This record gives sequence, structure tokens and C-alpha cells, in this order.
Amino acid sequence: MQRLKNISERVLNSLNPHKKSAGFMKTRIPKIKNKCEFCRKTGTHFSVDIEHDQIVPDEFHNFKKVLSLQIGYCNFPDEIICCPYCGTYYYKKRRIDNEINNCSDEIEFEEITEDRVKELIIFQKNNK
Repeated sequence: MQRLKNISERVLNSLNPHKKSAGFMKTRIPKIKNKCEFCRKTGTHFSVDIEHDQIVPDEFHNFKKVLSLQIGYCNFPDEIICCPYCGTYYYKKRRIDNEINNCSDEIEFEEITEDRVKELIIFQKNNK
């Protein structure tokens, strides 16, 4: 019975990581980075429609490329980029669809965690 109680407590704690545990378990509260002004404005997802004459903000050109991934048969590799000011990571991907009467050319930037970046780096090294 005690074992079942401990398991259920772990499950409940994993659903609410900010609640302190009543028992011996400790929950880890994630560190929150201070983002620079640009990354705060950008948010967790940002996209640019090239076919509608939108342009990528100049700030993204200053980001450091951490990793380049060739996914499928795309002309442009996906990239992991890092803000030089606050260290926020973004997954950058460009997708072009040349479908007749419905073409698109879009670049997306999606914020990802440092832990996910580490996983992707390990994955890339293991698959070379």
C-alpha cells in the first residue's frame, strides 16, 4: 500500500512541478533565463512568409549556428541557432511548397530548450 502511495505521489508531482512534495521526494523547478528584448518580443514561435515579401529580422542573422540538420529532401537544412545576448535557442526551418496555385515559402523559428539541443547534438553525432 505504501509503495502505491509513493508511486501516485510521484505521478502527481510530475504533473505539478512547482508544488513542493510532502514526502521525501523533491521536485526540480526549472531555471528561467532572462531573455533579451528581441527574444522576448519574438516569443516561442516566429514565422516569416517569404512569398508575401516578409523578411527575416536582422537580429536573427547575428545568432550563432549550433547545429545543422538535413531533414528529408529539403533544399535548406534545419538549424539550431543561439542568441548571442541571452542564450535562447531556436529551431529554424525553411519549407518551400511549389504546388501549383498554392505555393508557399516560409521560415519558422521555434524556441527549444537547452536540454533538447543537447539531445539533438548527441543524435547528430551518433548518426554520422
